[in-house]
Amino acid sequence: MEATTIIWATDGSDLADRALDVVRSFGKNWTPLPRVVGVHIDQRWTGRAMNVSKLAGEEDLVTKIHSQLQALEKEGFATGFELRQAHRMEDQSELIASIAAEHDAHVIVVGTRGQGRLAGALLGSVAQGLLHKAACPVLVVPPTNKEQLTGDRAEESTEPTAAG
Repeated sequence: MEATTIIWATDGSDLADRALDVVRSFGKNWTPLPRVVGVHIDQRWTGRAMNVSKLAGEEDLVTKIHSQLQALEKEGFATGFELRQAHRMEDQSELIASIAAEHDAHVIVVGTRGQGRLAGALLGSVAQGLLHKAACPVLVVPPTNKEQLTGDRAEESTEPTAAG
């Protein structure tokens, strides 16, 4: 059987790290171990005199992602890394889906903030976009606790309190 490729779409957040944990446990069940390609989109503010990262610590994020992929290599996974720069208004999900197609990926794994439909529509959701644009299956990893939920999902998840 030929090696499987998993795309791990990451923005360097704790939620993306949780998605990597799923990639690791998911991948350990496959023989041979899959190739894991980390994909990070460096969004850029652009303009007349600008071409700077939207996030101030972009170099630190890239270093963190490299070390996470090196840890996977020590566990026996083959890895790769794709860093792409995009303008602030470009669709990240479309870029990630095209990278997955270039690598003939079998699955894309991505974390989500759990924004809900309204916030996702207004602010944009990479996970939601991937569900519509990717040619392969997409595994969306939700937050683990209520504090990480935002928007509609947080309101739906709150437990009723007793009136006193």
